[in-house]
Amino acid sequence: MQVRTHLIFIVYHEDPDPNHNFMFREEIPLIIAPFRSAEVLTPQVMMYRDTTVQIRLKSNVHDKTKGVIYIGDAVVSSPQKQVDMQGKNVVALDTLSLTWKDTLLTAPREVKIWARKGVPVGSFIVLLRSKSQYKTRVAVCSAVENSPVQIALRRLDIAPTLLDSTNFSDRQLLNNSVIIVDQFHSVNSSD
Repeated sequence: MQVRTHLIFIVYHEDPDPNHNFMFREEIPLIIAPFRSAEVLTPQVMMYRDTTVQIRLKSNVHDKTKGVIYIGDAVVSSPQKQVDMQGKNVVALDTLSLTWKDTLLTAPREVKIWARKGVPVGSFIVLLRSKSQYKTRVAVCSAVENSPVQIALRRLDIAPTLLDSTNFSDRQLLNNSVIIVDQFHSVNSSD
């Protein structure tokens, strides 16, 4: 968090000679901020495999800064990530991969993100998994693994059958109530 304000200075000089009288007014911007700031870009997550938390880190000082960020909680943890900030106003985006522990979550829980030796830099909320009320067999035909459609289905607690996009049979089609043809192309694709 930054606090921005202006300091107003007024210099008034009165001299016996009226030609030397003057007044000078100056506004100096003042920014008050912590040495480093962190903004959690994914403030809510669900308890699913392959869930990540994104963080935007900003350095507000000229000094170089090195350190780590990590999550260590009774419900979830993450590996430590190295952070290297090279100077003032440097912004870094980082992603922490979440590893869920075998803990039963009965209510939403706030989880802290830590830096260095136990200094909290942000937090996010872990929400309970939503259960799909539909008992339908869903298949996804996709050439891309972990596409946005597949991630969305997992978040709804629907485990789709993955069909090979180059070769599938009539039997595979008939065994499912819903078939989604996912035409998502990855950003790195040459298409």
